[in-house]
Amino acid sequence: MERVALVNTPSLRKRAVSRGMAGGLGFDGAETLVLPPLDLALMAATLRGAGFAVELIDADPLGLDDAQVYERLDGTSYAAIVASVSLPTLVADAAFLAGLGARHPEARVFAKTLVREPHVLEELLRKSGAHLVIHGEAELDIARIVTGEVRDGTAWLEDGKLVFRAGSPIADLDALPLPARDLLPNDRYVYPLLGTPVATLQTSRGCPYPCGYYCPYPLVEGKAWRAQSPERVLAELRDVVERHGIRKIYFRDATFTLDQKRAARLCALIREAGWRLEWMCETRVDCLGDALLEQMAAAGCVGMLVGVETGDEAVMHHKEGKKGLTVPKLAHLRRRARELGIRLHFLLIAGLPHETRSSIVDTSALVMRHDPDTIGLTVITPYPGTPLHAEAEREGWIESADWRDWGGHQVVMRTPHLSREDLARAKRFIDGGLALVERERREGASAEVPQLRRRHYVELLTWAYGLDGVRREAQRKARALAAAHEVPLTVVIPSYNRRDILKKTLLAFSAQTVAPAEFEVVVVDDGSTDDTLAMLAALRTPFALRVLAEPHRGPNAARNRGIAAARGRIVLFTGDDMIPGPSFLEAHLKFHGGHGEERDALLGLIEWSPEIRVTPLMEHVVSPAGGQQFNFAEV
Repeated sequence: MERVALVNTPSLRKRAVSRGMAGGLGFDGAETLVLPPLDLALMAATLRGAGFAVELIDADPLGLDDAQVYERLDGTSYAAIVASVSLPTLVADAAFLAGLGARHPEARVFAKTLVREPHVLEELLRKSGAHLVIHGEAELDIARIVTGEVRDGTAWLEDGKLVFRAGSPIADLDALPLPARDLLPNDRYVYPLLGTPVATLQTSRGCPYPCGYYCPYPLVEGKAWRAQSPERVLAELRDVVERHGIRKIYFRDATFTLDQKRAARLCALIREAGWRLEWMCETRVDCLGDALLEQMAAAGCVGMLVGVETGDEAVMHHKEGKKGLTVPKLAHLRRRARELGIRLHFLLIAGLPHETRSSIVDTSALVMRHDPDTIGLTVITPYPGTPLHAEAEREGWIESADWRDWGGHQVVMRTPHLSREDLARAKRFIDGGLALVERERREGASAEVPQLRRRHYVELLTWAYGLDGVRREAQRKARALAAAHEVPLTVVIPSYNRRDILKKTLLAFSAQTVAPAEFEVVVVDDGSTDDTLAMLAALRTPFALRVLAEPHRGPNAARNRGIAAARGRIVLFTGDDMIPGPSFLEAHLKFHGGHGEERDALLGLIEWSPEIRVTPLMEHVVSPAGGQQFNFAEV
């Protein structure tokens, strides 16, 4: 009986990598993230069925380095040795393969990878001396590849040139055998969001969504979605639970709930089986309905990884963003998941091509506002073969050719709007903000953490909007105003053709609980064509009222003009249709009296006037569900 050795190449002691992640191209790993090599376990089952004796060595959970794996294989003759290769560990993996070839001249040595970019495969073959690279879905064809009958889905060097043979995706995933888990150290696998021991299942392959611009899943698995039947998944679960005693399950599908009826049927089968499982999956917000969420929770779902990518809604809706996701949908999912006891893990990317520094503020704010249990933040990585990689090469964005940097958390490129340093800082800002939230969860309410969160947010805004210069100018103006003994507070009101409501607003400022000498009001008329200016000229107020007449350039330009003219140490912006309550200015002055930093700000609550009829639409725009600009219900 011929023997075949399958080796999940050592990485933990060199450059830790989780080989099955990032679509199988490889992702930064750790001792707390060690998952079973499903591809090798499936190939082992097929080889056994074809009459081969199979040895499978998964080096990392066993704590083996290169030399220890070599030692395990020494003294045995093999027809073939297959060893895994990932992109971030390509050079080290190639050296390991070269060592295998030197020690086993009798064997055909194959590299197993899902990298398919020809120049990368050529580099691998030259550095490893491997006879062949298996790059396709070889789980059903591996026996015939070993015997030389089939070369589809492989690449090799011939007369010094690369020969690449395309493979075909497995059309019927129900035809896959059950993985040979008896060859794996099942008690040593760990996933940080579930614990240990954990088993992984991949019940579907392929992803049809346009985020394939940067995502490796459609690159590796194709855009056509293929799925196992719920009954086939149940059979594998039965093997995992009843034969191997594992009840923590991580479904590794790119979009587990793409077919919601299939997911619901599987949940029903799990409940009928009576297993008490804890499982997680990865999916999209727009592939989850309330009814399915309830069925998932009842079947043991304790967490979901959802692709969010960015908090910048404009970027989110680009073709290479996360089309189909909206912030209200995300808010609804967050609320329902919390009610059902399902943890949410947001998958985020810093550096999508349309993102700017302000996008990073949006992403940080989204994390703070929707409070995921955990996040997975990566930096944009132009995986070879993706459209992003082609564009990045064409535009000269790629700045690192060292594959060790391509694990998902290192910065290997710049974008049109963000430098490498910008991307590194963006990651630190978002990670740092969540770390403070997690600290507050652990330690409870304290005076220190809110201060740290405010300081962190100020630093983010200062970086994103280049506020260092603005800050210096504000400090200079504050010193000048203090020396001139001007009023403590200036109210700036831009107005355009709103004569009547503006007058009502100004009269309300006459009834404030603070003395008129404590504030001034600057109205910037933005080129009104009604008689606003005549009304203002005739109006008499107990406080200092100044009117600046400007050409029509919009409210932002009017506010800037008001800032330039302000005599107060504190500037308060309000609208010409916002009637202030009697203690409005007193509350602002009291806040700033206790918060002396020049970057502290206070946002006030705004309610509909009792004088107007509030329509359902008006109610909606100030509610958490509809309130993006006017979400005062959360203030």
